[in-house]
Amino acid sequence: MFNKRSISIILTLIISFLVIGIYSIFNGIPFGSIIAKAKITEYVREVYDLNENIPAPRFNSKESSYRVYLSHLDSEISYDLSQNQILDEKLVHVIDVKFQDQYNKLRTL
Repeated sequence: MFNKRSISIILTLIISFLVIGIYSIFNGIPFGSIIAKAKITEYVREVYDLNENIPAPRFNSKESSYRVYLSHLDSEISYDLSQNQILDEKLVHVIDVKFQDQYNKLRTL
């Protein structure tokens, strides 16, 4: 039914998929860093109006996201490829402070 050549091709494909799967667990999907860098660059350009060069994001296997620290913004920005979501630590902090101020004002009423 199968000759030696087709069996070796099938085994090569299975091993390749296993290697890529194991690599993806620790380093993210291939080209994921390129996609994350493009999304973060677009976000920084729109929100902060900066056209600076952004370093390649590092994959965080614990959160399955790509993270980059931008020293000129003093902020860490992460991109979750599976949910297509960007998280800006600096912006989250600003919103949290505003919320806490408004909440405290309402509590004193």
